[in-house]
Amino acid sequence: MYKTTPKRLQPTLKNPDRICVVCNKPYTAKAPLQKTCSIECRGINNAPRHQRFKDKNPDAMKGYNKNRIQKDPDYWRKKIEKERVRVLEALGGKCIVCGATNKNWLHVDYIPTMVGTGMRHPRHPKWVIEHKEDFRILCANHHYELTITGRIEGSDIVQHAKQAYYKKSDNEKHNSSE
Repeated sequence: MYKTTPKRLQPTLKNPDRICVVCNKPYTAKAPLQKTCSIECRGINNAPRHQRFKDKNPDAMKGYNKNRIQKDPDYWRKKIEKERVRVLEALGGKCIVCGATNKNWLHVDYIPTMVGTGMRHPRHPKWVIEHKEDFRILCANHHYELTITGRIEGSDIVQHAKQAYYKKSDNEKHNSSE
C-alpha cells in the first residue's frame, strides 16, 4: 500500500463582504485570503512585494526565462499569435472591404492615420481592444492600396495624411523669433 498524506485544510470563507485594501470599495470575496476587489487592485497591492524581490534577486528572471524557453521554445510565438487572434476577433475577423477571413492575410489598420506625424500609435492588444472604434481590419491587398494611394477603389475609404511633423532647426527658430 502507498502511504497517502491528508490534504491540508483550506481556510473557510467566513465573511465574504469586505473592503478592498487598495481602493477602499466594498466587494464580495470569492476566496478566503482575498484582500482586493479586482485584478488591477491586486496588482497594485502586490507591486511593492514584487519590486523587493526584484531588488533582492536581480538575476532571478534570467533563470526563469531560460527554463521557460527550454520547456517551450515557441512560447512567445504562441503568445503573440493568440493576442493577434484575440484582436482580430474583437474587430470582426474579416476585411471590411472584401470579407477575406484568412488570418494570415488580415491587417489591423489605425483609422486616425499617423502618416506624416513621425510617431506610431500604441499596438498593445489591450489598448487596441479598448479603442476598437479607431481600428478596422483590412486584407493585405486593401491595406497596401490604402497606404500607397490614400484610398481604396470601389469603396468610400480614404486616408487623410496629417501635417508633416518635424523639428525646427536652430536657424528657423532664431529667424522666427525676430
